[in-house]
Amino acid sequence: MPPAVADERRRKLREALQRQGYTVSKARLALAGWTLLVTNAPATLISVAEALVLYRARWQIELLFKLWKQHGRNR
Repeated sequence: MPPAVADERRRKLREALQRQGYTVSKARLALAGWTLLVTNAPATLISVAEALVLYRARWQIELLFKLWKQHGRNR
């Protein structure tokens, strides 16, 4: 991940935990510099770039389902 993105994640993490009265561990700050994707697709079938594209698309679908649940009508 680019250093600027990792630094922004760390900043947000520190702010969120400070509001709750906690401090961030060194391990958690280190993990903020990574994006972990877990899949059962073999590396010969999907590249890292393709996995990231699919992850972003899936996240948008998840947000859409959440919106439907929040504003949908239950009959």
